[in-house]
Amino acid sequence: MRRTPNLNFGAIVERAYRNGIACGVCYIISEKPQSGLRLTVSGAEPSRIYLNGRQIHQSVAIDQSAGISDKNGGIALNTRVDVLIFKV
Repeated sequence: MRRTPNLNFGAIVERAYRNGIACGVCYIISEKPQSGLRLTVSGAEPSRIYLNGRQIHQSVAIDQSAGISDKNGGIALNTRVDVLIFKV
């Protein structure tokens, strides 16, 4: 069984904040270009996700769960370091 990595801000921050933000940065190193990838997003707070400086997701509704892919047939990674930023 392949384990799916996930980022849980609630597990990182020990107490709840009503008026705050959290950001996470992931550096993804791909040995070859990859396209048609899918990122599954779920959460109870509005969020934005950026890949290499381009916004690829924005949620505004509370308690939503959605699989996202960009309009060009999916998310693509380059043969270099890609930067994925989460803002919650």
